[in-house]
Amino acid sequence: MSRRRSKRIHPYLISLPLVIFLIVALYSPVLVLVRFSLAVKPGWEQTLSYVWSIVNYQRFFFDPDLDAYRVSLLKTLGVALLVTLICLMIGYPFAYFLARKTLRFKTLLTLLCLFPYLTGYIIRIYAWRILLGSGGVINYALQSIGLIKEPITALLYSPFSVIIVLVYLYLPTFTFPIYISLEKLRVDLVEAAEDLGADRVRTFFRVTLPLTSPGILVGGLIVFPAITASYVEASMVGGGELRMMFGSVIQSIFFISYDFAMGSAASAVLLAIVITACMLLIRAVRIEDIFKVR
Repeated sequence: MSRRRSKRIHPYLISLPLVIFLIVALYSPVLVLVRFSLAVKPGWEQTLSYVWSIVNYQRFFFDPDLDAYRVSLLKTLGVALLVTLICLMIGYPFAYFLARKTLRFKTLLTLLCLFPYLTGYIIRIYAWRILLGSGGVINYALQSIGLIKEPITALLYSPFSVIIVLVYLYLPTFTFPIYISLEKLRVDLVEAAEDLGADRVRTFFRVTLPLTSPGILVGGLIVFPAITASYVEASMVGGGELRMMFGSVIQSIFFISYDFAMGSAASAVLLAIVITACMLLIRAVRIEDIFKVR
């Protein structure tokens, strides 16, 4: 009897350190964030009053003076969705080529995809500033071959540069879950569809794409939340309508306005939206499907 109990308790004991780590490192900060968002800062030079109030959320959603916050949030969500779709359009064909069309150079191409991660995050963004700048590599090359006479200033400090940099940073992260799904895809299912008379396009949309959809959704589950929280990229290469992503707005509320209550409320709103989007994705596919051999 004691052996049976020990066998039942043993898995829980193994997972106990992970549970403690999650509580301390993940859930506790979120609870602190929510508690701060329900506090009130009466004035600029006054400290937080730890009452229970939803006034920060009311201000965020209904205060006309905070229209810029709401607009920035919508723009950030739109950019995150756009970048995710671009990563899908570029990443899926590359993952398909890597998994199905090349065997000899598969390891080399995989290492080349991972190679940028050996360089610092900020350094990679600075590299794009060198590429896209008025005196950068792209403008120099275009002027050298005579396509332009003056540098294209819109390449840098514009919404275009923000989207390009975000796609570059998150494309490998989006691609590899799709690659894993394609590697797990049974070739005989594709061959069976072709034997039954389906052409390549119909086979792709009826067999390959549905069976590899877990990889697409997992990629979106990783990339979309990360982009919504990004602000360094917009600060370094952004301009125009994307000079400040919502992460930059939150940073300015915390460290310029020193309004920790409103900053926490804005962060909680973004967190709630991201969690809702992730829950919808999780309901659409079981995450374990990506690791299962079909």
